[in-house]
Amino acid sequence: MRSRLVLQIAVLILPLAAPAQAQQYVRLGSELDDYLRLLELRGTLSAAPLVFRSPTTLASLGPVARDTTHPWFAHHPFSAESRAPAGPALNLLDPDWRMVYNSRYPGTENDGALWAGRGASVALSLGARLRWGPVTAVLDPTFTWAQNRDFDLAPDSGIGVNRGGLSRFAYAWAGGGIDWPERFGDQAFARLDWGQTAIRLNLRPLTLGLSTENLWWGPAVRNPVLMSNTAAGFPHLDLGTGGPVWIGIGRAEARLLWGRLAESAYFDTIPWNDGRLLSGMVLGLQPRWVKGLSLGVTRVFYQTWDSLTAADFADIFQTIFKVGLSSPSNREGDDRRDQLLSLTARWTFPEAGFEAYVEWARNDHNWDLRDLLIEPDHSRAYTIGFQQLLPSGSGLVRLQGEFTTLGRPATFQGRSTPTYYTHYIVRQGYTHRGQLLGAGIGPGSQSQFFAADRYDQNGRMGVFLQRVRFDDDAYFSSFAPTLCYRGHQTELTAGVRAARFAGPLDLSARLSLSHQLNRHYQLDSPRPSFWRAR
Repeated sequence: MRSRLVLQIAVLILPLAAPAQAQQYVRLGSELDDYLRLLELRGTLSAAPLVFRSPTTLASLGPVARDTTHPWFAHHPFSAESRAPAGPALNLLDPDWRMVYNSRYPGTENDGALWAGRGASVALSLGARLRWGPVTAVLDPTFTWAQNRDFDLAPDSGIGVNRGGLSRFAYAWAGGGIDWPERFGDQAFARLDWGQTAIRLNLRPLTLGLSTENLWWGPAVRNPVLMSNTAAGFPHLDLGTGGPVWIGIGRAEARLLWGRLAESAYFDTIPWNDGRLLSGMVLGLQPRWVKGLSLGVTRVFYQTWDSLTAADFADIFQTIFKVGLSSPSNREGDDRRDQLLSLTARWTFPEAGFEAYVEWARNDHNWDLRDLLIEPDHSRAYTIGFQQLLPSGSGLVRLQGEFTTLGRPATFQGRSTPTYYTHYIVRQGYTHRGQLLGAGIGPGSQSQFFAADRYDQNGRMGVFLQRVRFDDDAYFSSFAPTLCYRGHQTELTAGVRAARFAGPLDLSARLSLSHQLNRHYQLDSPRPSFWRAR
């Protein structure tokens, strides 16, 4: 039996931060975004978002400057936005530079517009923000470059392989039901993306915006089921509250959005199906009677862009039971859309420095209430996790754990159950330009993640462990009858990460080593280990 080591390096991230200033711009997935979750756990952010996170919502956080004891106060005091200026006010945004190196296989996680293939990949974000009365305009494009070196792809034919006449780089195991290329062509490539660009009208408590901002829905730290920043932000119009507002029974937030998803260049050659409409709704509530508890509902529909009608933009208000879609001419209530819905809960205990959270999602309607009561787990997926802060001298230690399951539940044995992020009609699935909008581990997968970090005035140091088992749906459909329990494609990872301050610079780095079993579901295949650096 051959055994090769496949090294996986995390990614070298070098965000160039301006010196501490009154207003701190925070990009999703950045070191500062992660640190804000720590401050929320301390109970410091009075206006923290309940469910809907974006650079815009993070810019309107409540004041934390009163808390001079948090570890990074000297470098990042995080004061709140000042009142909108009467005249125009222009300021440059902190530039952000990231580099990822993967020694053998692609590996990208919540990297926005950056797709990190084998070899080196780089992303640079640089821009400015203009505020003038109730109007805020941000120009924050991202330039990306990927070396995209060669590696072994899934076989062109064999058990379970079904690219359906698509690109040879297309994902092999979903029957042509997802635009999720294994490789983005066979050459190095560069791209200029709009990044976090936006124009927004704020009329408190409401906000209306047109943007390409990345979005993050729910309490998950690594793998939210419905919306993460694994893909580039897609162009969208949104309307709702600019942050949590008081409604008597507690604090609430609401946001509606409509956007356009695009196909990658490595899926099919049909020009008329390159676009999809995405409609979304996010609702959040922090009830006044239960301190620290935040509840949420998120829902999305997506469908092909051709032949749209006005009614298609109201999909998000559709009944949650399929019987409501039934008619004499369509008794099964079938349509050409796909929907995902999730319920979220997060309970923080600032006095104890602890939080627990869950996102429980559905990828298909129940027929009616009776069906929901009998099989509430039909097409379910979930992410559960916790964070714990512990004092450590003049600093803090944070412990994290998160567990995600996207594979089909046992109910698939008795009824048709779709694989997450794939669709037989909207064949590009729940993706934008070939990257996932939801959990980065991918369709049908599961993961377990543990981490421990120590924060002090100089930054942080930490270690992490992760296990990912890829696409159980494909495995149980095609490979389990012959390989039984032995052939799951599984990846085991251990790594270290750090962030340090050097004058006006924030420097962070991550280095990990991964070992992969049964790549492409080939039993006793070479077991490559690989490293990744961030």
